Amino acid sequence: MDQPGNQSCKEKKTAEEKQNLGALRPPKVSQEVRPIRLRLELVDHPRNKEKMDNRIQQALKTWGNVIYGDTISRDVIVPSDMPLWALNYMIQRCFGWQNSHLHQFELPPEQFKRILRKKSDDEGRLTAGRYMELVGVVFRSPWMEEEEEFWNDDYRSGSIKTWQRKKYTGPYRSLCIGEEIWQCRMDMEELRDQVAYVEVEHDFAGEMECFIDPQPISQKRYEEKRGKTPLMQEKKLYERKIQFRQEVYALEDLPMEAFLLLPERSCVSLLERLTVGEILALHCQRIQDELAQDVRIPCCFEDVMDERLREEIKECVQCNSADKQPKLQTLTDTLYYHYDLGDDWYVKLTASAGALDLIEDGRVSQEELEEATLTMLTTHRPVCIAQDGYPVLDDVGGINGYVQFLEEIHQRPFMEPPTEAELWAESMGWKRRRISNQRML
Repeated sequence: MDQPGNQSCKEKKTAEEKQNLGALRPPKVSQEVRPIRLRLELVDHPRNKEKMDNRIQQALKTWGNVIYGDTISRDVIVPSDMPLWALNYMIQRCFGWQNSHLHQFELPPEQFKRILRKKSDDEGRLTAGRYMELVGVVFRSPWMEEEEEFWNDDYRSGSIKTWQRKKYTGPYRSLCIGEEIWQCRMDMEELRDQVAYVEVEHDFAGEMECFIDPQPISQKRYEEKRGKTPLMQEKKLYERKIQFRQEVYALEDLPMEAFLLLPERSCVSLLERLTVGEILALHCQRIQDELAQDVRIPCCFEDVMDERLREEIKECVQCNSADKQPKLQTLTDTLYYHYDLGDDWYVKLTASAGALDLIEDGRVSQEELEEATLTMLTTHRPVCIAQDGYPVLDDVGGINGYVQFLEEIHQRPFMEPPTEAELWAESMGWKRRRISNQRML
């Protein structure tokens, strides 16, 4: 017969177990690395509010093996020290791509603008000065050398899956000199030397306005035109009359919309030496976790570039060591992986401290979650715990092309030979079947 004290202990233990259900509780394997659950969802372009149209959703549910949601998704336990360059290869493997095209990690458009504002209530125009301070801290230098950008893409032959697996398995160390803080600072200084002043066309088309054709100018021309009201002019563009004026700016004051047009490469690409743990704020999801509850997402430039970070940047620049780079303390609660800038695939990434939702849906058990966590920590390799939908493939034309492909292969009459599209897809490694979670990564 249970004593009253024992009964009270049992009730307390049961309450704690319920409270901790779904939490990623790491055994004491490592003091530096903690498990993070990443949710990866294939979405439409962020400017379209991510929402797939109804036709795409229905096709993915009918032919794409999407059962639990509206889009293809993966849930993975990853180490907190996994950098974005390694995460790239993991995402490639999860969705069936073969690293055949360019990619970049991007902030949500609203968060990109937010961290370039001086203060959270600042509604003024975004300028290049603050962006340039964040190059080497948050953003890659748009003037990075090409061989540095692709420093880790050394695949030559053999199994692409085996090659990818080596890339996303720790321990991790970036060898990209172009991402180091001192190199990024040098890039910005060279830019200031070459493009100290800029003349740009400010176009007006109805209620829309944009900046085009930024050109470097001399200090003399800048001084001549500075402070003078630019004359409104008119030109014909695509059989439309457009009003514009030529304006001059010092580089630091150049509107961000115009600055984005200066380099050939993207200005929004995040540094890939940054880790999942330092970029993504954790969603709590009813898990009792101090780190998940203490979510602090920067609301302005000063929130990112605080006094601590400024001092750390000075130390890193003086030290000039590849192993000592500035560390962030969360940047966003959502991240986008943009792959194949022609087909425009977008994967939305969010992080959490647990997977209670997957347990409640019956997609994973607490025991499986704990086993996956232990496996990840002991092997330093991500582990897939849930998936929804078949993989996709390269060169199919983005999500719209993939849906057309699914429609075509499923319209083939039963027992008829495979279509050319299906044979081509199989030659690319695509199969009309679900990969087990254990074999995913």
